[in-house]
Amino acid sequence: MDRLKLVKPSKEQEREAIDYIEEFYTYHSEINGVGGLYRYLDRYEEWLDKLEEDRNRISNEEKVPSETYFLVRERDQKKLLV
Repeated sequence: MDRLKLVKPSKEQEREAIDYIEEFYTYHSEINGVGGLYRYLDRYEEWLDKLEEDRNRISNEEKVPSETYFLVRERDQKKLLV
């Protein structure tokens, strides 16, 4: 069984994160559960800022705080967003 770990998104993973979203486009797949990354492909650092805002959000009737992580398979460092 593969070992997995959760990794907080950072600037160091920018290329891999964008490649991940581009793979969805290549295979015409629906994109869900990526913290809105597909809207920030040319503005990755803004996406990281958005994640920080999501994390520190004060709950109200419409929104609650949330977290986004990369799920990383340790044997090959393959990443998924969760």
